[in-house]
Amino acid sequence: MTAKKGTRNSTRNPRRTKKSLSDLEVAKKMIKISQSASDRSLEFNLTFVTVRKLLLEPKCYYTQKKFDENGPYARSFDRVDSSLGYVEGNVVACTVDINSKKSNLTFEEIENLYRVLSEAQAEKPQAKREIKEDKQEESLKEENEHIGG
Repeated sequence: MTAKKGTRNSTRNPRRTKKSLSDLEVAKKMIKISQSASDRSLEFNLTFVTVRKLLLEPKCYYTQKKFDENGPYARSFDRVDSSLGYVEGNVVACTVDINSKKSNLTFEEIENLYRVLSEAQAEKPQAKREIKEDKQEESLKEENEHIGG
């Protein structure tokens, strides 16, 4: 039995890529967001095109971390201004982790927090070297005291 012309193979890889994101997946996400907005008495006016674009974003808007399929780095939709609903220009794709941590922070507070954390992360290798050097100095002192004592 041959497949009808124009039908899709149901065993396709479900991973999202620009080529494989189906209209059905976009519609399901729109319904989910719309229902969430309605349950919380929030406005919802995102277009199909906007939701598709958000689903195709490869990285978190706030951290530029690539999305995973599941877990803390999975894709989530965030309202940049929490006082507004899911409206055009107010929704970005971000990680579940950032979205849950963001809560009621402003965009500026998130930027400042991210900047501070990034700077601290960049300083870690230097701090590790200094700790290692301190330990080596202590070790040498202890050896000298043991040999000389």
